[in-house]
Amino acid sequence: MNVSFENVSVTLGGRRIVNDVSLTVPSGTVLGLLGPNGCGKSTLLRTLYRARKPSSGVARVDGADVRSLDGRELARRIAVMAQESTQEFPITVREMAMLGRVPHQRGFGSDSPADHDLIDAALREVGAAHLAVRYFAGLSGGEKQRVLLARTLVQQTPVLVLDEPTNHLDISFQLELMSLATSRGLTVLTALHDMNLATEFCDSVAVLRAGELQAVGHPDEVLDEDAIRAGFGVDSRRIEHPLTGRPLIAVARLAREQVHAAPAIAAPVAAAPQRHSDHEPKPKQGTRMNNRNLLLASGLLLGGTLLAGCGQAVSATAPTESAGAAKTIENCGRTLTFNAVPQRAVAMTPGQSEMLVRLGQADKVVAEAQSKGRALTPELADLGTATQLSEQGPPSREVLLGVTPDLVYSPTGYEFTAEQGFAGIDQLKAAGAQAYIATAGCPERRSSAEVTDLLTDIENMGAVFGVDGQASTLAGEARGTLDGVTQRVSGLAKPTVAELFVEGNTIAAIGAGIEYNMIEVAGGENVFSPDDKAFAQFFSSVISPETLVAKNPEVIVFTTIDKAHEQATRDFLRTRFPQLDAVKNNRLVAIDSDDVMPGTWGNLRAVEQIAAGLHPDAF
Repeated sequence: MNVSFENVSVTLGGRRIVNDVSLTVPSGTVLGLLGPNGCGKSTLLRTLYRARKPSSGVARVDGADVRSLDGRELARRIAVMAQESTQEFPITVREMAMLGRVPHQRGFGSDSPADHDLIDAALREVGAAHLAVRYFAGLSGGEKQRVLLARTLVQQTPVLVLDEPTNHLDISFQLELMSLATSRGLTVLTALHDMNLATEFCDSVAVLRAGELQAVGHPDEVLDEDAIRAGFGVDSRRIEHPLTGRPLIAVARLAREQVHAAPAIAAPVAAAPQRHSDHEPKPKQGTRMNNRNLLLASGLLLGGTLLAGCGQAVSATAPTESAGAAKTIENCGRTLTFNAVPQRAVAMTPGQSEMLVRLGQADKVVAEAQSKGRALTPELADLGTATQLSEQGPPSREVLLGVTPDLVYSPTGYEFTAEQGFAGIDQLKAAGAQAYIATAGCPERRSSAEVTDLLTDIENMGAVFGVDGQASTLAGEARGTLDGVTQRVSGLAKPTVAELFVEGNTIAAIGAGIEYNMIEVAGGENVFSPDDKAFAQFFSSVISPETLVAKNPEVIVFTTIDKAHEQATRDFLRTRFPQLDAVKNNRLVAIDSDDVMPGTWGNLRAVEQIAAGLHPDAF
């Protein structure tokens, strides 16, 4: 099944991320997308599986505009192994892999014996059978990639999309994964950083730079020294591999003046060629041009719509008060000392970016992570000094350290898990950066967190940046928002509420932590609580359909990744649980998952939105 992009452009926040890309991938061939971070590889792929809508142009599979296909049909044609998700809900490895079978099931039916056989075979094939009963969230980065590959394989589609699939993998499994994915006769599109993996496994490569397609063709022809210098800013030599005798690309860093002098690649672009055996003639010189990244089966039914926020306008930059002596704050049982006001802050989610912008520190933000394909805030975009490091998961250690931060502001401690391939707190400290975790996201606080923990973060960030006055004003606004909600719901009857996250056929409930407290503040009575055994160790737990039916909440609050996931969840609840009071009375309240991340202004938006859903007459 062939894939094509026809004059595809993507504009985010006024910036052209992908610029007029046209490219065809013949059926049964493997295309590698290459280019530096931020060049548009993941964004281009996301237009294919409808996680990002093109500003112009069309992405097609087997000749059909992907936006003309319903979600289930698209999921039967394309399977996606996206960059790692930060999903915290305790879904087992087996349940995660089983999500790949959802597009082939009728409605929200049960898993068949044949489905289970496929899961068993796939987990064995990727070397993850021994992990089947473990929780996915507790795996290492490499183990997660194995499971996600298994989920992709059991989806049994003719097209595979692999977005940086070798992240966090040891060298052996990098080769194994690429071999498993590319040896099945499928059409494969993969975003890669390793040029040698591309030359080993890809029939063709396409080089992107600043959103523009620079070259496409057979890797042996396209990846010459000039192209690598222009596209990646490194010097290179093609040598013979001492073990295999195959061509090997050796690279070395360019001097700074050489980077600026690197020439651009320029020539017309041709369709990606078919794979050639050693006995076939080599393809002609690759042609070039100077024209122009779950959840259902890795997000095939998900888009990328940002729910609109509210609140007063803020200035991009606020005057910094005199820093004076070193500032010391307490954070998650650690003492952090700042000898100077941070000048290179990294926000690990857009929510942390928003907090720093509201404190008037937009000019101190040099990067943002886990953007989910969303544009930078207007304040950051207008300054033009911040970059986005990752879309779906935390950036790798090398990527984060590469922007030389002096402060990294994160919603939880997960983003600093060194064994996942992320930069650990000690590693950041050794590099001259402090790691700050939102108070509600501290490990010891995660299950007992409250919305008001946000006030501690505002106070701490105000002290760190020397803007105590601005922080006091912002904290007053936050208290005013919460007090306003409390006044409106005071004295009203509390409806029973279940807060859920639905992924495929798996239902996770919230019974503790900041989201539990949001229900309380909004004037609801959660049907699950920290007193329940299931929530004694973790703020969420997978529940059975029978448990939800027995609880029969009057209102269901559910968190969503985007609009498509919201609709899929509504459809699931209406189809599977028509007998529930919340469903019968259409009291289903959707909340953006970003707004429940600890330490974000979105926590206040979520409380207001939940309260309005529980008590519509009061708002």
